[in-house]
Amino acid sequence: MSNDMEDIRELDYELQDIEDHERRKKQVLARLLDGLQNKGNHHLAIQVNMGEVQSYLTSVSLSWVAEMVGFASDLPSFRRDEEDSAVPKAYSDDLELRQQRTPDWTRQRDIATYLASRRHHKFPALLLVGYQTWVYDDRSEKWGEDRRAMSDSLNIMSLDSTGMCWELDDTNTNFYALDGQHRLMAILGLRELIQSGHLPARDKKGNLKSAGGLSRDEIIRQTNEDKVEAHERLQCLMRERIGVEIIPAIRRGESEQEGRLRLRQMFVDVNEHAKHLTKSELSQLDESNGYRVVARRLLAKHSLLGTPPGTPPLPDGRNKVEIKNIQLNDSSDCYTTLSTIVEIVRAYLKENTSLDARDKYAAWDNLIVKKVSIRPEDSELNEATRDMIEYFNLLADIPSHRAFIQGKPAGEIRRPDPGDDNILFRPLVQEELARAVGILAARGFSPRNVLKTLAAKESEGHLKLTDRKGPWFGVLCDVEEKMRRHKKNKDICCRLLVFLLGGGAEDDIEREQLREDFAKQRIIDLEKGTAINHDGETVKIDQVQLPNPWR
Repeated sequence: MSNDMEDIRELDYELQDIEDHERRKKQVLARLLDGLQNKGNHHLAIQVNMGEVQSYLTSVSLSWVAEMVGFASDLPSFRRDEEDSAVPKAYSDDLELRQQRTPDWTRQRDIATYLASRRHHKFPALLLVGYQTWVYDDRSEKWGEDRRAMSDSLNIMSLDSTGMCWELDDTNTNFYALDGQHRLMAILGLRELIQSGHLPARDKKGNLKSAGGLSRDEIIRQTNEDKVEAHERLQCLMRERIGVEIIPAIRRGESEQEGRLRLRQMFVDVNEHAKHLTKSELSQLDESNGYRVVARRLLAKHSLLGTPPGTPPLPDGRNKVEIKNIQLNDSSDCYTTLSTIVEIVRAYLKENTSLDARDKYAAWDNLIVKKVSIRPEDSELNEATRDMIEYFNLLADIPSHRAFIQGKPAGEIRRPDPGDDNILFRPLVQEELARAVGILAARGFSPRNVLKTLAAKESEGHLKLTDRKGPWFGVLCDVEEKMRRHKKNKDICCRLLVFLLGGGAEDDIEREQLREDFAKQRIIDLEKGTAINHDGETVKIDQVQLPNPWR
């Protein structure tokens, strides 16, 4: 029995030693972590791996966010400002890498109010990009001879053998909110509210408004707090901590081009999953969809759409393409929209089987897995860009387009009286014309000859939208002369263009179906069964005939 007791006591001593050892290890670790937290600009971070993306999770104060984090619009890869000396001209001229999604500043007041008034407020973690100045320094020793990065653009050091825990030093690093721009906006608004006692109202672009701001006293009234306690609580808010996930702008082994493309596509991905991006925003940013990539390249390469080197800009600095919105007003000075150019590219490349790479282009729509696009090869993108430049070169020879390139306002060409009322400056027609030319090219027609015919008919006045004697009345505008944008009108517009520019229908069945659809669009009184014929006269619906082909 005594031996058993001795064994038990010995075991107790060993267990106590183990517990003491574990306690000492925790004490040492606590001191190390305290020392790390007391080091200015240093953070304990946990590495996260998903796919091929490495990131680092940590927490920071709201004050740190307000002081250290900029908007994605300031991210060097997204910069708009072509005059910024910090961004090499090669990048400022690269239009497909300049557009970005900007926050809506009208939301600042509401989200800042949420932070200031809700005791149980909570923000998801921000996704940040860490940039360092050496990224744009060609002479930096951090670029290898092959122009690939020798390290990440973050000051990061592993703290354990597994690579799980890291020490992040934010010295000489700029951070930008790739996801969470409205949260950043709210934090900035909260700081301004606390420091100055007032947060002014802003419009969508961030311009100050004269009324509608938020005051600190208004927050106190909303929360029914004691004034002194409320001030103390508000002063503590900026010390609250929020999660941040940080990715390097450039990863070790990446080229600068690869880093920019990765950031832009990640920006699209996180925003698309968090909040559906608009068609226009996707057109501006998506780096995987081939049609969108080619469309953006065209803006920088063709004088009809942009101002490539040697091309004079439009008067008063007018843009030739509407980037943000997907529709144009009649009076807009822009020729078309970026979203329309994407559809022009898609329609022309997919329909034109005479193109050498047509099969590759047709496969672009299949390069999608669960709504995630796969970027086509650069050789395909380059070839598609050349094909589209040839198409827009042909368009540029049309008299109305030459006039626009030379400075005539697009609104003057597009709108009815006192304008030219030209349908070719309508996005719907631009898209369907590309489709029609592609279809005719597949049938053996020369795109050059097709568009020469179109140019001749423009000169004869056959492209006016609201001309009751023209082929487009009813098809593209109703009897009240309002533009029609329905899918059925797009379809008949394309079919009518193919008919007119291709010398008629391929067979009697196709012709009669087109005639019936054409007549339906020109009905003025369904009960009486009357419509407007091609001569502008009121006749029975079945008496409406197609216009004569143009070839």
